[in-house]
Amino acid sequence: MKLNLRSYVIIVFLLVLQYPIQGESPVHVGEKLKYEIWYNFVKGGQSWMEISEIDTIEGRPCFHIVNITRSTGVVDLLFSIDDKLESWIDPQTHYSYKFQKRIREGKYKKDYNVTFNYQDSIAISNSDTTAIMPPIHDAISIFYYLRKTSLDTGKFFKVNNFDSDTLKHYNIKVTGQEKIKVPAGEFNCFKLEPFSEEGDLFEKHENKVETYLSRDSLRLPVKITSQTKFGQLVMKLKKVEN
Repeated sequence: MKLNLRSYVIIVFLLVLQYPIQGESPVHVGEKLKYEIWYNFVKGGQSWMEISEIDTIEGRPCFHIVNITRSTGVVDLLFSIDDKLESWIDPQTHYSYKFQKRIREGKYKKDYNVTFNYQDSIAISNSDTTAIMPPIHDAISIFYYLRKTSLDTGKFFKVNNFDSDTLKHYNIKVTGQEKIKVPAGEFNCFKLEPFSEEGDLFEKHENKVETYLSRDSLRLPVKITSQTKFGQLVMKLKKVEN
């Protein structure tokens, strides 16, 4: 059985918004977001994202963000998951300057890293050099870009995402507002969904994602649902530290 959490991470985080940034970022070094992961209403994993430090990428100060996802309980017995994603983003723009991942899901293993050279508009990975259309986001930087971006119901946003030597374009629409209850509390949220470039809502299981961001100043990723081949996967915010 393959729950393909890898697809969830990539697709859920494909919320790259090409939209003017509004105000100061609410994030800072030391912040840690913890999540519960549910598979078909069975609690089966945990995930957390942390801004661990200020690092330097080719002379540029960057937030170093670490995301770890692990299976637990019966899910771990059936299909072990131990993934680590890392992103280095500009503290002001939140654009990505480096991304790497270590995927361990069942028998599947993958290690990948890429650095983005905006001056030459290229991505240099451990396997290839690819032309890009700056600015670029990766699977982690998108979260933090969203948290300092102006959102409103009905708005469409352009998407640029780079992973596995592939540049992809998407649209994201703020489809509504809902009150969401998770272990961390109850939040008024914006609901975001991915659309094709032609404006059609994605319906296939690998693209059907709903993301809920809190409407307060922190703009926290509160809940994420994804339809997979084997049913529904849900991430619920459990705790915010520091």
